[in-house]
Amino acid sequence: MNTENVNSTGSALDYFNHAKRKFFMNFFRNYFYALYFFALKIVIAFTVILSPLLTPFQWQFYKKMSNNEKHVFHDSFNEINLSVFYYFKIAFTLLVVYVIVTSGFLLLIPGFIFFFALAPVPYLLAFYPETKTSALIKASMFVMKGHRLKLFVLQFVPIIIVLFLYYLTASLFTAIISSSSSGFIYYFFIVLLSLATTAFILLFPMLFIIIKLASYRLFEDLFSPHKSVINKNLIFDYEKPLSLDYVRLFMLDVKSLSQLYIPQHVRHIHFGEFSDCDNLREIHIGNDSSLERVGPYAFENCTSLTKIILPENLAFIGSHAFKGCHALKEVTITSIKNDSIIELEENVFTDVHKAFKIMISPELYEHYANSKSWSAYKDKMKKISVDKTTDEKSNT
Repeated sequence: MNTENVNSTGSALDYFNHAKRKFFMNFFRNYFYALYFFALKIVIAFTVILSPLLTPFQWQFYKKMSNNEKHVFHDSFNEINLSVFYYFKIAFTLLVVYVIVTSGFLLLIPGFIFFFALAPVPYLLAFYPETKTSALIKASMFVMKGHRLKLFVLQFVPIIIVLFLYYLTASLFTAIISSSSSGFIYYFFIVLLSLATTAFILLFPMLFIIIKLASYRLFEDLFSPHKSVINKNLIFDYEKPLSLDYVRLFMLDVKSLSQLYIPQHVRHIHFGEFSDCDNLREIHIGNDSSLERVGPYAFENCTSLTKIILPENLAFIGSHAFKGCHALKEVTITSIKNDSIIELEENVFTDVHKAFKIMISPELYEHYANSKSWSAYKDKMKKISVDKTTDEKSNT
């Protein structure tokens, strides 16, 4: 029987004595390993514990370095919010990002997309700590569309180039050293290889800082136009035109909207999306808009809406889309695409202002006046002058 084995019915002391004997059989080697693993565990633990504090610190650090401020380290530390709430808020957000990216890497390509799409989240956490985690993630993915490749080139290409150059140089010097058994050339290239390795070791941290500074400037440029949107837990200025992108992205309270801007790429307004928006006064739609469909009940009971200009790509307006818009006095149609008129379902413009009229450019008037779907509003149709048509187009 092997006496070194611990009997399955032994006491805790037996297990301890067994481990002690094994440890002291090669004391110095095992002591080194013990210190190594203990230190590694401490580093990992402190990395996890300190990460929520280091995240805002490092981006404040890069901000002050980028702006060439004095006392960069000290001032960056003072900018950190040390409250327990923000600590756990940042920790939770980083965990969510880690889970999303890790899950994405199981599918490889989506993982890389998530990695670069969510890369600005720590930056946003540093400067917008009050914003909800879901909003930060959505804002990051929304703004990084079309810029993920740029971030990849910025963060990885310089490292790949430096690694390649060092590998090429080191391989060349090593080959020369191997072919020279002794003499001046042998020692000369040993010195060169040592200098190249030292330069590489010194350059890499510098390169890391430069890349982070460049990333900071990129994030500043990308997110600066959206600061009023992201800041302070998404408190919007509802008196200014708000993009439909933001309304949908951040699930805003549409009842507070006073002006709505529909971006060029938006193609559909959904069923009842802005119904009962009492404060909505204006809808801004450019004539180059891609908007094709306005769903049923989309703007029902928007009692403050006074007028709207329909874009040329619009092909369909659903039933009751503008029903109950008591202040709606004017709908303008100045152009159509491919000689096709807008298809209209029933009761689109019912219960509107008593002075309601549909202003149509002269070249389109006959199309709409003879249209079956617009027949209910034939008496509301009026031709607009060429000058007014030109003004309407220039305003859009």
